[in-house]
Amino acid sequence: MKSASKSSSKTSSESSKRTLSRVGSGGWNEVLLPYCQKPEIFPKSEVSYYDNDFVIIYDKYPKAKKHLLVMPRKYIDNIGELKKKDLEFVRTLKEKGQWVIEK
Repeated sequence: MKSASKSSSKTSSESSKRTLSRVGSGGWNEVLLPYCQKPEIFPKSEVSYYDNDFVIIYDKYPKAKKHLLVMPRKYIDNIGELKKKDLEFVRTLKEKGQWVIEK
């Protein structure tokens, strides 16, 4: 599945520099990035759900019986990149989390 969201060429080029070969080479964000880039290559025991905009994975170090991570497929380097125009996207992210809870 390809991401349906249009992102800037800067974001696209930055994202393309981050490859699957970097798994485990950085912090937790670098370990999670491959799940956002190509969730279809991971087993269903690791990826609960994905679509063009979001991926939901089982936490490898759960703090509860059910501990999943809802992540955007669009690369966001840090929360400071989010702008007012991203508010609807963040709301949808929250709705996906609520959907997981109710499922």
